[in-house]
Amino acid sequence: MCSTGAPHRQVQRETRPPRRRCRSVPAVRVWALDTNLSVVTLITFMDIPWRHLYQHLGFRVMSESDIGPQLREVRDRETAHGLDPTTRSCMSLALDR
Repeated sequence: MCSTGAPHRQVQRETRPPRRRCRSVPAVRVWALDTNLSVVTLITFMDIPWRHLYQHLGFRVMSESDIGPQLREVRDRETAHGLDPTTRSCMSLALDR
């Protein structure tokens, strides 16, 4: 969970599109709604060609001012493990009720 309690998903860099992860978005959406959450977040690499799939599924790129302290903490841990934060993109999915 991240950014004001929103469920958070970390996307690992792979050489092929994340079909399995994209298929899990509807299940995550149902779970989040059942848990009374209004937003789901993820952090992915900016330069992967399939990042557009997340936008197609309703995720939007978050501005720096939209990123809450919990999501910043996740990004800080990634940086501590060697990931360059300038190559990462925080995204959110607002859930319709």
